[in-house]
Amino acid sequence: MADALEYWRDETVPDSRSRLDAALWRPLLAEGLIGSGQADRAAAVLGQLRGGDQAGYLQPALAWLDGWLAERQGAPDQAREIYQHGEIAAELFISRKAVEYHLGNIYAKCGLRGRQELRRFVEQWRQPAAV
Repeated sequence: MADALEYWRDETVPDSRSRLDAALWRPLLAEGLIGSGQADRAAAVLGQLRGGDQAGYLQPALAWLDGWLAERQGAPDQAREIYQHGEIAAELFISRKAVEYHLGNIYAKCGLRGRQELRRFVEQWRQPAAV
């Protein structure tokens, strides 16, 4: 599949119609590259997709592909975080960077160092008040 879609990897596609089509075909190319173990090439294609004008509506697909790429590169914790950011962003219709930005603000204001501490912090508020 990756070989058949290789044409769409190049940034110098000939005309405006082809450039629009590239936004549709590049996610499939990235999927084929990840599936066939070509992580570096897949990362380059994903970088092209993130830099394009169409990146907004592709966020759920990009999160899935970025997560899968992280899994294939032996980084399951990073993959899990990417999937979580992508899921939150897709549900709220905001970018992954916006989620990261706001989580960073929450961590700073509450004196937390990450998601696990945030979970414990939230859990304490779910406990019934001691009288």
